[in-house]
Amino acid sequence: MVPKIEEFKGVIASKQGWEVLTDDKKAGVLIEIKKSVRGLYILRSTGVVQCSPTELYRLLCYAPMKPKWDLKNEYTHYLKKIGVNAYVIHSKTKGSYILSSRDFVANMI
Repeated sequence: MVPKIEEFKGVIASKQGWEVLTDDKKAGVLIEIKKSVRGLYILRSTGVVQCSPTELYRLLCYAPMKPKWDLKNEYTHYLKKIGVNAYVIHSKTKGSYILSSRDFVANMI
């Protein structure tokens, strides 16, 4: 597992092959896209977020708030704490016109 994480970090840190989708210097936002060797698209972005790290964590990870910004999220449950700032989570998405709902179990650090 660790070699794959290191490989992914290397792809994200690379300078070659990225195409700029948005470069809004006034807003401080840069979004780039790259096609991986496996044929999948990877997005990376940088920008300024006008809130504290605690507020950002709550927005992105706090289960009661997640459905407010992630419209496809039906629910997120924290199943188990497995270490310092590490959790096993279970999320379920809402189904849409063509797709049925999906379940995800993930290790989140």
